[in-house]
Amino acid sequence: MDWPDQLALSPKRLVYLTDQRGLTLETLHRFHIGHDGQRYTIPIQVGLSGGVRNVRRYLPGAPKYKMLNTPEHGTNMLAFGGTLSGNSLPVIVAEGEWDALLTTQEMAGSAVAITGTGGASNVPRELAPVANRELFIAYDCDDTGKSGALKFAAAARKVGATAYIIDLTRLGLPADSGEDLGDFFRKRGGTPAKLLAEMERLRLSGEGATKDDVLAAIEALFMTEDDARTTLIEDVRSDDDILAMQPARFVIDGWLPVGFFSDFFGEPGSRKTFAILDMLRHIRAGKAWHGHEVVRGATLLFEGEGLEQLQSRIVAWDEYHANPELSPGGSVSTPIDMTTPHGVARVVRTVRDFERQYGERVVVVAFDPLVEYMNGEENGEGMELVTRGLRALARYLDIAVVVGAHTNAAGERARGGDQLRMRSGAHVRVETLKGDRVGLVQEKQKNGQRLALQLLPNTVGSSLVLSRLASLTAGEYYADKSNADYQERATNKMQLSQTSAVVKHSQADRMLLDHVRDNPGVGKGKLVNACQGKGVGKPVLESRVDALEADGVLRVEREGAARNAASHYFLVQPAAAASEEES
Repeated sequence: MDWPDQLALSPKRLVYLTDQRGLTLETLHRFHIGHDGQRYTIPIQVGLSGGVRNVRRYLPGAPKYKMLNTPEHGTNMLAFGGTLSGNSLPVIVAEGEWDALLTTQEMAGSAVAITGTGGASNVPRELAPVANRELFIAYDCDDTGKSGALKFAAAARKVGATAYIIDLTRLGLPADSGEDLGDFFRKRGGTPAKLLAEMERLRLSGEGATKDDVLAAIEALFMTEDDARTTLIEDVRSDDDILAMQPARFVIDGWLPVGFFSDFFGEPGSRKTFAILDMLRHIRAGKAWHGHEVVRGATLLFEGEGLEQLQSRIVAWDEYHANPELSPGGSVSTPIDMTTPHGVARVVRTVRDFERQYGERVVVVAFDPLVEYMNGEENGEGMELVTRGLRALARYLDIAVVVGAHTNAAGERARGGDQLRMRSGAHVRVETLKGDRVGLVQEKQKNGQRLALQLLPNTVGSSLVLSRLASLTAGEYYADKSNADYQERATNKMQLSQTSAVVKHSQADRMLLDHVRDNPGVGKGKLVNACQGKGVGKPVLESRVDALEADGVLRVEREGAARNAASHYFLVQPAAAASEEES
């Protein structure tokens, strides 16, 4: 008895596939799904019409290996390639066999589905069956699914496929839940119409990959595949090779290295956007930026908080700098996702189109704030991917990329994971200093000495323009800041000490006078001892007794002329009160 027949004779095993997996008897028959007495069997066909190359064996709830390959036949390959034969339908790539079967069944002739037998992390070795086809990759909602989809898309485009990546969270699946296409149809009310609508949106939106050189190059830069190489001999450089390398290049000398992104991070109100705009306009004007030479060229600013805020700043800067002649500059408020190769490729094309339109090379692209140009967690995959995207953009265009970023809640460092600092060419803190100054200090400079600036905001019209107060090394900056902080702490401490002394003197006077009023003629020793232990020490009390006597508030009567004669203290009554008593 063959395996499909064994399955057909076991209602309990059929119920799992029909009720829990949502497969119809027709689908099971079409794809020859069976059971060998221990596991469900899924035949894997070679190519479009070849014979069976492998049989995948599945056991629900298995403690270790749910899916096994036939011994000696575990090659990573496409499954269900036969569905591609004789049609030009869109191809949906699922992450597993059951999802692919259910998707082909539900799409009912409007699309077909395939999968790889090596899991999301392993792209099938032979992708010729999908050459020149339109692919929609819909992997699971988890990190493995996201990275696997990117890998599959990059590999598919090398054989001429047009590949799009479907984000299943747009179709109602929870992010990072691990849910898949099967859950979309079985649990989330998914329908073929919804899936087809998302596929059409990808076609029209430009988020899908095209088969152009830009996207292929960005993907190669974005997806670092060095770990797959068995040797790095091609990367080894001799002393002569190193000495022949070109020195580091900068758009702003010492500040914005070419081929890297540089981030400027600070708390809200630190004026980092003013600093970024100031840099871009100095570059366009070809004017040294606060003492640092620039390479003149065009710039593009992607501003995520609206372009209206730039109006008064542009007018103020031009007025302050006597309206210099500027190279072309553009600003864009359209959202774009820099965590994907597609988003980076859109920026590249925008830059190229801008250069063709205005006839001048773009030397800097800026993004402010970074959080508006990324998806995912700043402390996790989102920061990992966006820093890859920024680096790929800088390398591909051979430009400097500038990023504005926020600090964490404590203001101690840039918000998000360490990738921002690690992958940057320059990592720059922007902060407000004493006297309303603006400080810029490099916490990292990959290609030179760490530098710093102290700038002064000047009111021009309804906005501000920054001018230079001091150009420093980072060490000088921190020493100056530490000295200023020390002086401020010393002043505050002195003021606090003086204030505390006044409070203590007032408290001592009050206690002493109250005790003398209640005990006229009390001796000094008893007076001081009676007021001790109430927040004021003995030395202060003794000095205040003498001060009150000197000020004429206390009157002292001594028993004799000797220096150590006993003293008795009385309140000095005002003149008016004394006259009334005498009368």
